[in-house]
Amino acid sequence: MGTRTWTRRGVLTAAGRRRAGIAGQDTDIFGEDVPPNPTVTKYDGIRTRAINRIISILGKSGLRRPTAKQMTQLKRLAVALRQLDARLSEALGEDSSVRRWRLGTPNLPRVDIEDLSQRFVDSIIDEELAKGSRVPKGRSGKPVAIVMMGGPGSGKSTMRSQLFSDAGYVTVDNDAIKEKIPHYWIGVANSDSDAAKRVHGVAGDIVHELTRRATRQGYNVIIDGTGRHLDGMERTIKDLKKKGYEVRLMMPHTPVEEGKRRAANRAEQSGRWLNPSFLDGVYPDVAANFTALAPLADKAILHDSMTNQRIATYQRSGSSARGRMTYINDSLYDDFDQLAQRSRNYGAMVE
Repeated sequence: MGTRTWTRRGVLTAAGRRRAGIAGQDTDIFGEDVPPNPTVTKYDGIRTRAINRIISILGKSGLRRPTAKQMTQLKRLAVALRQLDARLSEALGEDSSVRRWRLGTPNLPRVDIEDLSQRFVDSIIDEELAKGSRVPKGRSGKPVAIVMMGGPGSGKSTMRSQLFSDAGYVTVDNDAIKEKIPHYWIGVANSDSDAAKRVHGVAGDIVHELTRRATRQGYNVIIDGTGRHLDGMERTIKDLKKKGYEVRLMMPHTPVEEGKRRAANRAEQSGRWLNPSFLDGVYPDVAANFTALAPLADKAILHDSMTNQRIATYQRSGSSARGRMTYINDSLYDDFDQLAQRSRNYGAMVE
């Protein structure tokens, strides 16, 4: 029985439904009484063989120390496979918020920092350091550290492009580092919902070393993270100030539902899947933490990502131990504060 008469774009045709004995029934093709769709089965087999072929070509050595050419080809193939999964899922009428995500990638080894060669890790760090400058950008002749806060999908990258240029800064971004690790793209190729989580730890180790080298040498830095953990953010800001940095704290404010929509759209393009319920907890915590951390910074900016308007700024005056918060848009700040009130960290203060 050929797939031409059985399916059209992965969906049972009328002839196919008659052959399956379900003519006139409104039954999902993955239903209990429906035979497997041969188009789907064939595609799954092709995708599985492609991923196994990728792993075999890279091999242990390639996974430890891939070349730039290998990484470019791997990323291109991974995105293509991911988009084919999404298109097939759409053709099958599956929920557009799910799109055939899988749990795990067979034959893909677990990755730790020891599983990458030191030469490869150093090349990632050196590449990022080469983008930075040690010429002080602060008005007081100090190097500048821009600390970004915001949940996934909140618009941090857009805020950066709107408010300042990345030129002359070393960017420390866990998500960007993940995309430099081959295991991540093999997960994306399999539409593995844990693709990012699988390499989160090793990316964190590289981020830690990149931060250490950059700040020890006095580079201007952008530290891009969610800012959900108050204690960790407090230590980061205080450590930067001890090293002589002018610290600027920046955060875009975005409604949770809009953040979920953006994160879902990004997942369809990049394969970086996030559980929507995770964002329900992250967004309030980050909002509350920004309010607590702003007095530690030399300058802080709260920006609305929906309207591109400034909500509030904090500015330390000269050598004064304390600065002043200026509320620019009261209604937008009220929205932000209502979000922060949903966090158990609301009202927290740091010394």
